[in-house]
Order: sequence, then C-alpha cells, then structure tokens
Amino acid sequence: MKVILMLMLALMLAACGKEPEPSVEAAKDPLATWQPDIDGPIMELESLLQTLNQQQHINRVAGQIATLYDVKLYQLYLQTLALMDADASAALQEEQRQWLGQRLRISRAAAEQFRGG
Repeated sequence: MKVILMLMLALMLAACGKEPEPSVEAAKDPLATWQPDIDGPIMELESLLQTLNQQQHINRVAGQIATLYDVKLYQLYLQTLALMDADASAALQEEQRQWLGQRLRISRAAAEQFRGG
C-alpha cells in the first residue's frame, strides 16, 4: 500500500511542472504539437525503484517503467510515420508488425522459461 501511495504521489508531482509556452502553431491547433510528457514520471519511478527492497515492489515498478518507455517508443513511431510518404509508411508499418510479433514471441519464451517450462 505504501508503494502504491508513493507511486501516485510521484506521478502527481511530475504533473505539477511548469508547462512550456505554446507556439503560434499550437495555439491554432493544439493537437499539432500535443505530446504527453512522460519523462518526469519515468525519472520519478526510476528514483523510487532505487529505494525499494522487496522484489515484488521492484518488479511492479520496473514493469511500469517499461510500459512508459514503450509509450515513448510508440510516440517516436507515430512521429516518424507522420513524416513518411505512403510507400515508406507502409514499409515501416510492416516492419513494425514484424517487430511486435518478434517481441511477443521473445516475451512469451522468457515467461515460459521463468515458469520453468
């Protein structure tokens, strides 16, 4: 329970930072430059991770950090996709599908090995 409260506090504090001044383009269309800031929560969780002693809590926080890094990867993927023409976009999407499939297979194999199967 204490760890959950610390996580919630860390995420709330990270959201309290000063927001940058919007550009002229963002003032016209805020979706054009909107990007959730996840660097703050990542740093807070990484700091929290260094203080934890119980493996269950370490695993939970490490999993949350991994999820946030996955979000960063997805943001970069979308930004890259937006800059490409149709052919390059289709190629990148196919490459991404293959990578996601490979990642799933590796994750399942690691989980199976951990279970001792």
